[in-house]
Amino acid sequence: MEDHKYPNPLRIKNKYGGKLTEKRKHSSPPINGETSRFLAADHYPNVCKDEKSYRKKYEKWVDQQAKLDSEGFRLLASHYGVDLDEDDFFEQIAIHLCRDHVNCFQMARTSSSMRNTDKQNSWTALSLQLLLVRVEIKFREIGGTKSKAINAIANEHYGKDKNLRKAVNRAENLGENKKTVKKMSLEELTKMAKQLELYDRVAQLEYHVWLGDADEKTVKKYESLLEKIGLTN
Repeated sequence: MEDHKYPNPLRIKNKYGGKLTEKRKHSSPPINGETSRFLAADHYPNVCKDEKSYRKKYEKWVDQQAKLDSEGFRLLASHYGVDLDEDDFFEQIAIHLCRDHVNCFQMARTSSSMRNTDKQNSWTALSLQLLLVRVEIKFREIGGTKSKAINAIANEHYGKDKNLRKAVNRAENLGENKKTVKKMSLEELTKMAKQLELYDRVAQLEYHVWLGDADEKTVKKYESLLEKIGLTN
């Protein structure tokens, strides 16, 4: 299996929906004898003692179950985003199911691995640089103090985050960031902010795609943004 097809052991389990949550209606197999683990009557001749009667009915019942299984695999393919026509389809489905249901295929999650990109409780170098640029732009636009600019930025982009001041301090101490933004014109800062916003959005979406907890809409948005910034093959 190709590397990009492997689901991440840290991913969050996506709950099943629709028909995947419903058991199939009970239908007793028309057998005359001991029930077996497998459906093929050829492996267990005693299951169908009467070749003319039970075997025909039993094979019809087996066909019905096989069709339901095929439909189930189609639903799983849609749920996990796997192509039914791929040669390694069953291997991919197997590893996805193991990631969701078998402990040894999963990785224990720590507080540091549970990043919440929406609340910005885990800052990256990219998001810190974007924050610094936003603050500098706002400072030049409204004047006053840096605290006033930070408060304005918090309301516009981050919500009321009491740690935003600390994040700005961290951003200013990353290399030459502070000196660089001070030297840039407002036009240059605005252009940079747009670029950084795009890359930061890609990074946030990529995190969820990497974990495997992104829905189809999120994956398509991620792929669209990759094309926009020219990072596709």
